[in-house]
Amino acid sequence: MPNLPRWLLEAKDSVPRWLSSLAHPSGPGRYRFATDAFEPFDLDSTSMAYNIRSCLGMTISDQERTGWIDYLCSMQRPEDGLMIDEGMERHIITTHAQPTAEEVANVRRWTTRNGIMTLLGLGGRPPHRLHHAEAFRSPAEIVDYMESLHWHNPWGAGSWAGAAIIFQNLNRLMGDENAPEIIAAGVDWLVKHQDPETGAWSDGSDIALNVLINGIFKVWIQVLNITDMPVQYPERVVDLCLRGFAESPALRDTPDACSIFDVAYVLDIALRHCDYRRDEVAEVTSRCFDGFLPLLRPDGAFSYGPGGSLANHGGLQLAPVKDQADITGTALVCSALSLLANLCGAREELGWVPWQEWAGVRGQDATTQQF
Repeated sequence: MPNLPRWLLEAKDSVPRWLSSLAHPSGPGRYRFATDAFEPFDLDSTSMAYNIRSCLGMTISDQERTGWIDYLCSMQRPEDGLMIDEGMERHIITTHAQPTAEEVANVRRWTTRNGIMTLLGLGGRPPHRLHHAEAFRSPAEIVDYMESLHWHNPWGAGSWAGAAIIFQNLNRLMGDENAPEIIAAGVDWLVKHQDPETGAWSDGSDIALNVLINGIFKVWIQVLNITDMPVQYPERVVDLCLRGFAESPALRDTPDACSIFDVAYVLDIALRHCDYRRDEVAEVTSRCFDGFLPLLRPDGAFSYGPGGSLANHGGLQLAPVKDQADITGTALVCSALSLLANLCGAREELGWVPWQEWAGVRGQDATTQQF
């Protein structure tokens, strides 16, 4: 078992302190994006804070949980079930005088997905069903949707495919009798279109290794815990990930928090379904820890990239770039580190919880959180 670097063991104390400093006094669940952020709190930062607290094993009192659930429920609009954060929407990136309807819809879909899954993770239920464009009414609609996605970019297509399943699952939990059949059709499409040679989803063209892996991540992290979708071709997935570590500049030369979290998650899932090349995985992942040191900021948590806090995310401008941690980077890095520790045998030393062990299990009440 490798000895974890001292800076990481010190971060076990500094990250919770930093996160507490971002909690807004107006009520449970409200968090800033960074110490210096464009909004005093925002909807997506509450999702990232939930991820961090769960990963680090930080407790949530019953009183706080109730307040957090009430806050999230208050953000949902009854007419279409979308969660609306007006403060966030003041910072939508656009080249127009006002954001286009498509730009607004894109932000609302991913913030709604993250907010709803955090709400479910806390034990709450949204008050309204979803009625937006990706809340389908028949199996044929979700199949057409899957076919329409741009699988030349599995990272993006996998994200939207998984989100579509999440939206139908929410409506299933809310009593939609058609939802199970729609979910089954979407899962069946994904099962049939997974490449048995790589375990990835794509259009078959030449695609960067890290993008193929990120596409698997986007599907698995959203779909596995809420459906009976099988984990297919785990050995080929392990091969793909190890090849990515060896050949992909995004994983080998200048890794970012997102890509390392994605590949660590995919490896962890695959090795829960096979015992293939496990020692090689442990060796490779044990060398990844110090790659995160450039992301550790003086305030005791992590930025998304080595140059400072993340300026924009998901079509939003969220904070000025400066030498400070941000909540998205911290959530991704902590999740990645917990998975790396699990893969290389240092789990007990770190003491953090791998993602899929706090995010739930298969079944009606299973939850999943998407980055």
